[in-house]
Amino acid sequence: MKNTIQTTFNKFVKENNLKIALSFSMPKGYETAFGTYDVTKRTLFLNETLFDKKERLMFTLFHELCHAKQYAHPECFKEEISLSLPYVVLYDGTVFKLENAQWKTGKLDLENAIEIYNNLPYELSANSFAFEECKKIKKLDQQEIKAIYEKTLPKEKIEFEELKKIFKQIDNLK
Repeated sequence: MKNTIQTTFNKFVKENNLKIALSFSMPKGYETAFGTYDVTKRTLFLNETLFDKKERLMFTLFHELCHAKQYAHPECFKEEISLSLPYVVLYDGTVFKLENAQWKTGKLDLENAIEIYNNLPYELSANSFAFEECKKIKKLDQQEIKAIYEKTLPKEKIEFEELKKIFKQIDNLK
């Protein structure tokens, strides 16, 4: 499977003029994540130990590749994606803001952090992209791909104006 991942990664990187690396060794603190893209390291990390199905692995690969493209070519995406890209809200209320190529971190008391995360425009975009790309691969179980995608969808819609208020809270953290 690593060959398929590497080939897919190389093709996408070339087609999208990206200068990024691929690692199967997750960064500290992300050991339980399927994958992540760190713009400050220009590296896409995949946690191969968590993948029991090729569908989840391919979905995660395409999701993270989309993030790499979002950071490298924000002009290719809707303004909401570009505006939200410097902000991260994790499930537990831990928040990050990208400033001067470094992540600043903090914590907000958010009762709906999971829904905020699921509504971030760049997450919605990356999930949709991964779903569409995986649908093109006939060797993947399409029902499984659909199930993975549906799990990423927000249960409740949060308008972008509301998300901007949360970004402002992140901006005001010391």
